[in-house]
Amino acid sequence: MTTFENPAITTVPHARVRTLRGRKWMLVLVGASTLLGLVYPFPLIGRLWSQIFDLAHAPVFFLLLTACAGLVDPLSIGLSPRFVQLRKLAEREIMLMAVGCLLLGCAGELLQTFAGRSPSGLDLIADGAGILSGILWIRSRRITGRGRLLLTLAASIVLVSAIAWPVMGVWEAIRQRSDFPILASFERRNELGAWTKNRSTIQRTTQWASDGRYSLRMDLSPGGFSGISMIWPVHDWRCYDNLKWDIHNTKATPLKLTVKIYDLRHTHGGFDPADRFELGFVVPPATVHTLSLDLSVVSLAPETRPMNMDQIAGVELFTADLKKSHSVMLDNMRLVKNPVLQGIEPKSVKANNRHL
Repeated sequence: MTTFENPAITTVPHARVRTLRGRKWMLVLVGASTLLGLVYPFPLIGRLWSQIFDLAHAPVFFLLLTACAGLVDPLSIGLSPRFVQLRKLAEREIMLMAVGCLLLGCAGELLQTFAGRSPSGLDLIADGAGILSGILWIRSRRITGRGRLLLTLAASIVLVSAIAWPVMGVWEAIRQRSDFPILASFERRNELGAWTKNRSTIQRTTQWASDGRYSLRMDLSPGGFSGISMIWPVHDWRCYDNLKWDIHNTKATPLKLTVKIYDLRHTHGGFDPADRFELGFVVPPATVHTLSLDLSVVSLAPETRPMNMDQIAGVELFTADLKKSHSVMLDNMRLVKNPVLQGIEPKSVKANNRHL
């Protein structure tokens, strides 16, 4: 193990005192900035910004730990000996710093509840991965040879693994925007990241599609509410007149469905049923239909205000109180500019059954 000593500590005591004071304030600033970033309700909405925030967790906590260690002992993170080393950090002190960083991450997630944001266990795991990567990096700077190389590689693998999924999410959000005004085509597996399930299962299938190769098969459970929610739509619908969605009822019995559409203000107002658009409809047995919704009607659905059509936050499709399980296929959810009457437009099963 190679140990570095910094002569600046003994030869320039007054500079060391000034450096100590300055770095204490820098340490406070780094911690406060990290906590503020975790808690502050940034006015940025949409899937892309959400994925970017998720992507930042591991790198930020890697930098947080290395910054805390580097402010006291620059040599511990691989900086040049010309930086003033206040004192050499022991392994125990580095681990205490790591625990402190993790506690800061926990506090940030808990405080998000009071700032109108949603705490996430996955974010905390990403924070921990960034801290672990920082520990491995600091240890790698204290040794030489093959051991340093292996620890550096391990630190890099941990950090890259933590950001891999958010990076794919960012790329999918960019592709989702490029596909707009198509909201969902189900041609890509990562599209499913924009949806959540409620007592249902979903999978992409090639058994039927109204456009392209894939559709989404939704298997609904009996009893209670069962369906799916698109929680990450492209949010600005102002330039369009209609929402259309192709629905294939695969069973020999009719299926009653309900569609809900709401904006960001609705999510902040406690999900009041009077503050959203809601429409029930029936899909006849063994048919393919196109749900067509007039967006001017959608915009006027809240009882006390117009819906913010540039801040659409969710679309739900569900059924209630099924007697037995039921399967339905969904495809080609899109916005269009040509106005049509609100309702259900029947299509020929034969014309749309070419993949069966």
